[in-house]
Amino acid sequence: MSTVVRPVSVWELEPRLSEYLGMVRLLVREGIEKRLGGMVDIRELYVNARDVGNGFAEEIVEVALDVTGLLNLNRECVWFEGLYYSCQDGISQNIDNYRVCDPESSEYDEEKCSREIEECVNYHVEDFKNENCGLPFRFVWNNETTSLAYLRPYEDEDSYKLCCGVELYYRYKQRFSLEVTRDLLSNQETMERIARYTADKIIAEILRLVEALRALAQ
Repeated sequence: MSTVVRPVSVWELEPRLSEYLGMVRLLVREGIEKRLGGMVDIRELYVNARDVGNGFAEEIVEVALDVTGLLNLNRECVWFEGLYYSCQDGISQNIDNYRVCDPESSEYDEEKCSREIEECVNYHVEDFKNENCGLPFRFVWNNETTSLAYLRPYEDEDSYKLCCGVELYYRYKQRFSLEVTRDLLSNQETMERIARYTADKIIAEILRLVEALRALAQ
């Protein structure tokens, strides 16, 4: 009599599991863009699965939406070139207090002068963050069985500028049996139906959260 080997890891469900997770990711993205396009921007969208032991695993979907405009706020930015220029100009205007930056002074030190400028720039960056980067109000939603959502500030930085805004972070989790899921994913039609059901549930929750934020922002 043959013995059925039960899967003990999500890796044993490949490549069907990756195909399913890819479907969920695509459907969630398409749903958000179709229903909320122009209102929010998708900053992050991750779909993954991990083992939790005893023949079970968790599906995890994480979405971060830029809701700065939705909350009637502006995405504020500061340009580093402008800060460096301002700091260098300020030092040159007060050169008696910055002898390390005066080429005609015996105290001139290029390395120390560069540190002075960097400290000035860092000071103004922190000042910018304190004035422009933060939350307009606290928002947390928690469905203990599957979902969690909250507002959080974000910062985008590159070599030219630092920008900040507000994003809605949403996480969906559901536990599943590896053995049952292996059988379900073996059928293409069933897999597509489950992916659609999961994506529709996530999109519906995100829509409700966005509507709640719109009401709070008014």
